[in-house]
Amino acid sequence: MSADPPKRQKKFATKQSFQYPLLSDETHDMLEAYEAWGKKKFMGREYEGIHRISYIIDENGLIEKKRFC
Repeated sequence: MSADPPKRQKKFATKQSFQYPLLSDETHDMLEAYEAWGKKKFMGREYEGIHRISYIIDENGLIEKKRFC
């Protein structure tokens, strides 16, 4: 999931030869629901951005495991 627009996602996926589509969330609705969007710090500067998180979701749509990367 990325906050980049779909056109940019498609260009990246093509460049990387991905065999699957990437998801885009420009509004950050899903990113926020999965706690993957919020305040970050880098070199003393605070900004909003994507937290790197991996989820394992079972066939019923339930989260089995959440891992911060």
